Amino acid sequence: MAHVSTAPARRNDLICNLRALIDRHGRWSVILALFFVPKKRRYPVSDLSDHMRRDLGLTPDQRYW
Repeated sequence: MAHVSTAPARRNDLICNLRALIDRHGRWSVILALFFVPKKRRYPVSDLSDHMRRDLGLTPDQRYW
């Protein structure tokens, strides 16, 4: 069985999607969106209740025991 690389297809998909975005919204809008994308907000686990922590598979918070 021969090895088939999928890297060029993924790159072409990315380029096609970027071109479609540029055609639809304009070059500067896409550039600004790429540079000024908001960072992912991480929620502190310490603020979760014990029930939520157990649902996520974490141990209950020890400060309440």
